Amino acid sequence: MPQPIFHIDIVRLRRYISDANNAHSLLMRNSTERRALGEVLGQLRIRQDIARRDSIGRPPVETAESRNEQRSGYLRSTDPEISALEDEHERTIIAAAHNEIKVVKEEIDRVERQMRRLEAEYEILNDRWEHAARLRDLVRNFALAHGISSDDMEI
Repeated sequence: MPQPIFHIDIVRLRRYISDANNAHSLLMRNSTERRALGEVLGQLRIRQDIARRDSIGRPPVETAESRNEQRSGYLRSTDPEISALEDEHERTIIAAAHNEIKVVKEEIDRVERQMRRLEAEYEILNDRWEHAARLRDLVRNFALAHGISSDDMEI
């Protein structure tokens, strides 16, 4: 009974290896982008927390000076113009904080959409890489079993 003749196409073998390497590099780039977006998302959440804290108004800070003012009965200016300026300043801070909350929420939504897109892309790239790596390994093992050296397989 004649032995089957195996023909190994070295060009195709090199293409499998190249495809696996390319898929892996795309996968690593995607991972880097996801990591960077995760850091941006963390910073945006910190900004959001600060804006939420500012939006409820600032509680009086407890200092030695403020305790002395409380003992003397002075909490706010008795001058109506200064008191109005203090109130206006407080309202301005609160309005700016509410605006910051809206801006940060939009940015968080945008980054989360990008993150979901990258995660879906990661799943696809991971499947492609696993498939290419499986083909590469099967063909490489077959070639090695039939006398082709690993140096001949690399591009």
